[in-house]
Amino acid sequence: MPLLTRREECVVRLVAEGTKNREISQKLRAKEHSIRNYIYRIFEKLGASSRVETILYMFGTEIVAIKSSWLSVSVAFETCLDFV
Repeated sequence: MPLLTRREECVVRLVAEGTKNREISQKLRAKEHSIRNYIYRIFEKLGASSRVETILYMFGTEIVAIKSSWLSVSVAFETCLDFV
């Protein structure tokens, strides 16, 4: 069972790109408050206290390892839009 939901994985990918909460909310068609909640839950699940810690953690897992190429980030982002 994956640690993060697909939606949370999408948020992490966008955070890794340096996207701000407001921009993430626009891209994923969600409220900015919802994005803050996603990030809070991601921090709790990963035991992280910052965006940097979250990104570093994710680089050590399959989620980013499989999609670590910056060329594939846009393809991965398209998957995020599948359920909005």
